[in-house]
Amino acid sequence: MADTDIDMLTAMTVTHSEEAIGTVRAARTAELSIVVSFTVETDGCLPSGQPLGEAIRPRRGFG
Repeated sequence: MADTDIDMLTAMTVTHSEEAIGTVRAARTAELSIVVSFTVETDGCLPSGQPLGEAIRPRRGFG
């Protein structure tokens, strides 16, 4: 990715926090900016049942 004309990555309709983490790690490795958008159900949770606040909580290793 870093060898292309890509300015940034956008991950849309993410349903699991692990998916977001992997995408962010890949973007960081490629030294690209990233925007992540989660899919949220009417109860405020991801389809996996994980609360949105928990999914977006900073993770160890992410500055």
